[in-house]
Amino acid sequence: MLGSSVVMAAETGADAKPGASAVEDQGPSEFHDQPIVVEGYLLLPTDAAQDEYRVRMFDTESSFILKLSDEQKDWARQCGQEPIKVQGTYKDGGIVEVGRLAHWYLDDVAWQMVCECNRYRQSHGLRPLQPARDLLYTAHQHTWNMRHRYGFRHGGTSGWSAENIAAGQPNASSVTNTWYNSGGHRANMLNPNYSYIGVGYYNGMWTQQFR
Repeated sequence: MLGSSVVMAAETGADAKPGASAVEDQGPSEFHDQPIVVEGYLLLPTDAAQDEYRVRMFDTESSFILKLSDEQKDWARQCGQEPIKVQGTYKDGGIVEVGRLAHWYLDDVAWQMVCECNRYRQSHGLRPLQPARDLLYTAHQHTWNMRHRYGFRHGGTSGWSAENIAAGQPNASSVTNTWYNSGGHRANMLNPNYSYIGVGYYNGMWTQQFR
């Protein structure tokens, strides 16, 4: 997996002009065709004819060109210039051939929270819940606020129909099992009228929001 030092090296290569003799003589760099994860802000095309999507890394002006499928472009246009997480394959020239594109709030732990909830729903013959951008944001914010501002309580922000919170569980599987074994929390998880979910975690605090 490409680390930060590799990212900087890759970015140095991103400015090389196509056809430059140094590139021709050296061949592909050691980073070419390597897996890469980039977190940053999505940059939409400024010129419709150019159709160039980029991700600018947090706290820097460095960016990568994203090679997206048509479906991924549709998702990107809906996402706007929000923080995202990109997983894919690095190509010389500062290009990322994107495999997975997700909201920054939907990292590996958050995704596991979604999957764990949907696993219980599937066992009851219910359709899976889809992560919603606004709920991911509000669940993340509420979880952070419980730790740093107002303590363990419900409230969060508007936009959701039901909310589960917890504190102290070690991982996504454990906290989801805790909710499932509590009647009121389980009712929220298994409500057949809900279609969307947002999740958040921060330093031992956990949140699910449903709509």
